[in-house]
Amino acid sequence: MLDLRKNLPTILLLTGILGPLLYLVTDLVASSLLPGYSMITQSTSVLSAPGARTRVLVATLFLTVYSLVAIFGATIWLSAGGSWPLRLIAVLLVGSAVLQALGVAIFPYHPGEAPSSPPNVLNLALLVPSIVSWYIVIVLGVVGFENWFRYFSIVLLVPWLAYVVLATVGASFFHPGGHPGALVGAQERSMAYTFYLWMAILAVVQFGSGVVEVPGLIVGGTRGLLGISRRIPPHRP
Repeated sequence: MLDLRKNLPTILLLTGILGPLLYLVTDLVASSLLPGYSMITQSTSVLSAPGARTRVLVATLFLTVYSLVAIFGATIWLSAGGSWPLRLIAVLLVGSAVLQALGVAIFPYHPGEAPSSPPNVLNLALLVPSIVSWYIVIVLGVVGFENWFRYFSIVLLVPWLAYVVLATVGASFFHPGGHPGALVGAQERSMAYTFYLWMAILAVVQFGSGVVEVPGLIVGGTRGLLGISRRIPPHRP
């Protein structure tokens, strides 16, 4: 039987790395399987749209990705100790995973319909909060950590600013199907790849930090081999 307390670091590391890796592989493979599809001008939502030849493959694998992200978020919560930034990161990870799962499985994007159609409005209503959650999660990486991981998080916020520029210069965010001159695919992927890279590095950081706290078990300290120091509030009796 799996002992959660003893295997928590391993679960954290595996889910934190496998989730991003599976997302990347799914996106690259599915994009090559859909004739005429452009990763620059078309959204990833097109790959899982009803009627697309890649829908079953992408929906299945993306739901697996979101499950791994949710499990990763849960393990982050268990390993957070008294760090409120890590606890908030955990909540946002789980929340964004649930929203994206709903957007893929139940309320998918319909490329053949207008952006203002009810199915596409519902899909967008799920997509936007999840993307905002990603941004907040990386910002919390700046707040909740010290040394190089804080600066790493700051650097990764740059692509998000680039997204705003692309959204202004290129096509509208509200046309994920892609139009001539659109950059929506590049916009989405710059954000998604940035987030999943950050998540994978966080998994390694947490695994190597030497800190694992769950009820009844405390192992390690606040600084591990990676030179990461977490901001943990002082104990109040």
